[in-house]
Amino acid sequence: MAEEVNKLLSERVYGYIKENNLSILGEPLPNVDKQPQIDFDTMEEFDFLFDIALAPEFKAEVAATDKVDYYTVDVTDEMVDNQIKSYTQRNGKYDQVDAYQENDMLKGLLAELDEAGNTKEGGIQVEGAVMMPSYMKSEAQKAILQQQK
Repeated sequence: MAEEVNKLLSERVYGYIKENNLSILGEPLPNVDKQPQIDFDTMEEFDFLFDIALAPEFKAEVAATDKVDYYTVDVTDEMVDNQIKSYTQRNGKYDQVDAYQENDMLKGLLAELDEAGNTKEGGIQVEGAVMMPSYMKSEAQKAILQQQK
């Protein structure tokens, strides 16, 4: 029943937005503060409350006297190669390796260590953290990553 109510609720909320031509920012969010408790086992009628961020109205008018800069960009082979390199770095895949190259992205578990270098109990841990050592300012921090496998 909860699934059907959720499906119907979604259809009605978005139908209301479309029907009233509302320009919204983001997605409608359930209002957890004002939402009354719902018991699908005992209740037959439900009220749901949502917060909706309306997009502000504004007009951008351009007059014939306004000046707009126009740029001509001469694209070099080097620029194209750099863009291709950038795309391949962002859209590559993760492989498990023993060492990383200068511009590689690393993905793994980051964990707070104690003084002995062991994972600190109750310490901060981030699973699936992604970082690029080439952007690190501290050579000491880069060296720590070189040691870890």
